[in-house]
Amino acid sequence: MIKFLRRSSVYIIAIVVVMVGLFLLQIFSSGESDKKKVSNYGLWENYKVENLNIEGTDYKVVVADTPQNREKGLMFVRDRTEEFDGMVFRFQDQETRNFWNKNTFVDLKLYWMLDGEAIGTSDLPSIERSQDIVTVFSPGPADTVVEIIQ
Repeated sequence: MIKFLRRSSVYIIAIVVVMVGLFLLQIFSSGESDKKKVSNYGLWENYKVENLNIEGTDYKVVVADTPQNREKGLMFVRDRTEEFDGMVFRFQDQETRNFWNKNTFVDLKLYWMLDGEAIGTSDLPSIERSQDIVTVFSPGPADTVVEIIQ
């Protein structure tokens, strides 16, 4: 009987230690920076985050600042996150742009911009909703495109 009580006590102590450890981990991981939060989202490791105001609305966006990040865009995102609203793409030149919904699982609103001003918008449905690849074009030369998750 005494062996049983000792063994039970050891198990209870082990469970309490694990629970306290998980509690402490939760407390100390809650005060992270914006970059760290995005990095924890999985798909967005090493991305920068910016605040943008477009036509009077504030957005927090992930910056697609490398060719690989621009190519990937918001592909494979399955839902809106509390950490950011979308993604911004900046280009060195001003030309007519086009974006498509290949591997894009969320509906997007695109802002076509030139010199910091919106020149138009387009709605881009998810591939699941459209059941086919849809391509949208800027209404004229653009140097920035902002994708907002709907």
